[in-house]
This record gives sequence, C-alpha cells and structure tokens, in this order.
Amino acid sequence: MIKIILSIFCIFSINVYAETFYTDYNLIEENSTKYKEEYKEGALSKVERKVGYNNYEEIINMEGYYELGHAPSYLNNIDMTDYINKDIYSKKPFNDNNEQYNTMRIRKYSSANSIALRSFITSSILKNIYITYDDIPIKYTITESNYDFKSPLLSSHMIVLNLGKKYDLDKINIKLIFEDDTLNEIRFMLNVYSGNYYLGSPYVYYDNEVFRSNKDEIYNINFINSNNFDNLLSNITWIRKKDYSNTNSVNYYKGNIKLYKYYSIIKKYLNIYTTEPLDGYKLDNNQKINLYDYYQRDYITIKDNLDDLNLLNSIILSSSIPLDKISIESKITDKYILAIIKYKNSIFYKKYPILKKEDNSSNELENKQDEIKISNSIDNIQEEVTIPINNKEEISNSFFDIKEEQIIEKDSYFNKKTDIYKTISSNNQNNDKTIALLIPQNNQIVSKNNNEKKSNYTIIYIILLIICVKFFTQYLNKKKCFVEPV
Repeated sequence: MIKIILSIFCIFSINVYAETFYTDYNLIEENSTKYKEEYKEGALSKVERKVGYNNYEEIINMEGYYELGHAPSYLNNIDMTDYINKDIYSKKPFNDNNEQYNTMRIRKYSSANSIALRSFITSSILKNIYITYDDIPIKYTITESNYDFKSPLLSSHMIVLNLGKKYDLDKINIKLIFEDDTLNEIRFMLNVYSGNYYLGSPYVYYDNEVFRSNKDEIYNINFINSNNFDNLLSNITWIRKKDYSNTNSVNYYKGNIKLYKYYSIIKKYLNIYTTEPLDGYKLDNNQKINLYDYYQRDYITIKDNLDDLNLLNSIILSSSIPLDKISIESKITDKYILAIIKYKNSIFYKKYPILKKEDNSSNELENKQDEIKISNSIDNIQEEVTIPINNKEEISNSFFDIKEEQIIEKDSYFNKKTDIYKTISSNNQNNDKTIALLIPQNNQIVSKNNNEKKSNYTIIYIILLIICVKFFTQYLNKKKCFVEPV
C-alpha cells in the first residue's frame, strides 16, 4: 500500500523534460530452441519466433540393375539415364525375335580353316549358309558337297566349306537358313578342321539340335572359350550347374533388354533445425520445431532543454551504455547548437536553441519600465481616492455591512487593461465615511492564476490521500475479518 501511495505521488510530483534515443537492435542469439525469459519483449529487447526444420543428408545406396518392374519392392527409385543392355535366354522364342542360337564350347582347336556339315536327321531344306568373322562376311568356298540346296536333307548329305585361312573360333558365327513347313526338329553334326579338309583329316565335332518354331527361322552357331561358356550356362536356367562340365553346346533363343539402375535413399539427420537448408543438405518438412531469435538494443536519455550551453557534455541523464563509450560532438550555428551523439554505428542529433543577449537586455528593460509604470499608477490612484476613517471599528464594520457596490472603470497603465474600484458605503451614523479598495486587475490575475495552480495541486493531493486512506482502511477491515477468536 505504501508503494502504491508513493508511486501515485511520484507520478503527479515529478516532471522530467528529456528525450530518449534508441540504437538499432543487435542479434544476441539466433535459432535458439528454448524460449528465455530474460530476453522477453521489452523496451530494450525483442524476440522473434519462427519455424525451423531438421537438416538431413541423402545417402544413396545403389542396389543394382533391374528390368523395369522387376526390382525388389523396397526399391522405388530409378535412374533412367543409367542402364545396361543384357542378353536374356529362353527355350522359346521371344515375341520380337525368331533367331535361335547354338553356342559351342571351344575344345582342342581354337581356330578353324575348314568346316563340314553332315549326318542330317530331318526332312527340311537348307536354303543358304552365311559365315561372318567379327560381323564381317567371310567368302568361303564349297570344296566338297553332294547337296543341291533344293532337296530335303538326308543323312548321307555332306557339305565341306573352306574358309581360305585360319580364323579364331570365338569370333566366327555361322548362320543357317532352313525351310520346313512341318516345323520338324533338325539334327546334324558339325566338324571343325584346323587345317584343310581331306579324307581322314583330324577334326572336332559338335552335335547340333534345332527346335523349330517358325518356318523362316534363322539358326546361329557360334563358339566361345570354356570359361565364357560356363558363364553362359549360369544364365541358362534349365541347365543344372552340376551338368556344366558335361555340356559342350547349348541351344537357346536370345533376346536383349535394358536394365536400369535402382537405388535406395537413406536420410541421415543432423538434428540441426534451420529455416533455410545448410549447404549440401535438405530440410524435412515433417520434422519442425519453434526457433527463437533474441535481439537487444541500448538507449540514451538526454536533456530536452539546456540552460547553459557550456554544459553540453552533461546532457546525458541516463543510458544503458557506459558513458566513456559515448562521444558527443557539436556544431554551432546562429540559431542553435547541434549536439551529435555517437555510439558505434548509431548517431543521434539534438538541437538546442541559442538565446541572444540583445533580447535578454531588452526584456529586462521592458520589465523595469513596467514596474515603474505600475508604481506611478498606484501612487496616482492613491492621491485621487480619499478614504476618511475615524476609527478601526468603522473599517471593520464596513466590510460586513455592504450597502452599495459601484464599479468604476479607469484607464490602466497598460492602456488595454482596466482597474476596478469598489466603493463600499459604511452603514454608520455618519453616512459620509467610505472605504475605497484599489484592485489592479492585471496583477491580480497573475496572482490568481498562481494561487489556482497551487490550489489545483493541493486538491489533487488531498483526493489521492483520501483514496489511499480509504483503501488502507478497507485493507485493515478485511484483515480483521480473518483473525480467529481466542
């Protein structure tokens, strides 16, 4: 209660003429995850709230190449620019491919000079033979043959082809074109001669088996070394691995598909929350928290008026900045002194007017002349008015027994204002005795205004005091109500 009373009195009693300047806000702490009470909103502090998101790094795990739609279900990321071509194998022809292959394991001879086809088991017709080396056609010659390429093949038919020189077997491809409306199976034997063919010359033979699926089907024969042949067998699912060593040829349809790079993405979180992603990182919009930026600023309160211009360095009334950190400069003109207050990057300006000495002297002279006029006027008035008084009792009675009031106007010494005379008749036996009261109106107004101001402040203080006493009395009464009886 005492504090309340003192605060109220301070409000009405203290008049401070000052001006306060504030510096720009400085960032004290950024992206804080905690709200701090010491930095709560105030005249010198500011808090900005924002939403921050967790930073994460994408780690890409390459899982391999798969045909579109045939990757594991957990892989849903595809790089369509990264792919490889892969051969695929089947017992049956592909929709867009009717070429059949019979690949031979290279045995004994790695090169060939002559090739023979014999021991046919079929009723098909052999229409043509094409031989290439690294996809370049070889001009071969038929050195021995009992077949006309028009009749159905018989087991007694034999065709010997001379390549003209030795060629590496792993780069030779033989293409046979058959014609058979019945699509019967074709079997024959292929002999490879390292040198020129002659009766009884050494050779390596390969059994061939053609499963027909189309009357215009093309049958390809090629050769690969033992290691590559085993790798080929690993892609052919219908041949068991334990049979690899006993298998020297395999018959299949071959296709080609594109395999695309499939990969998975793992998010590695930094647990650092920001409004903008850090370099090399991304923001997860599903992981967010409130962040706080804390700002502070300083103030300087200076005098609004300066009586003595020589005391420019003492204009600071209070400040949150140490005074030795503040510099004050001045710039003087005819009308004012400009105070320049500097602290770091903050600059404040304050103008203080200069009062000329000529004006002061003239004002003093006018005041003195006014005083002389007032004095002379009072003396003149006193000479003109006669106040006959017999004794003190008559004067006293005259104030309380007013019979008549007369207002007389007279030119004042200001030529604008008027003096008021009140003539009061005395109610006594001798009716000729009067009192004249001289009231100078201008001076009275000044005195009256001062008295009214004092009176107003007194009334305010009295009212406030009554209010405080009333609240204090109510407080005591309430406290008594809670006192327990002994």
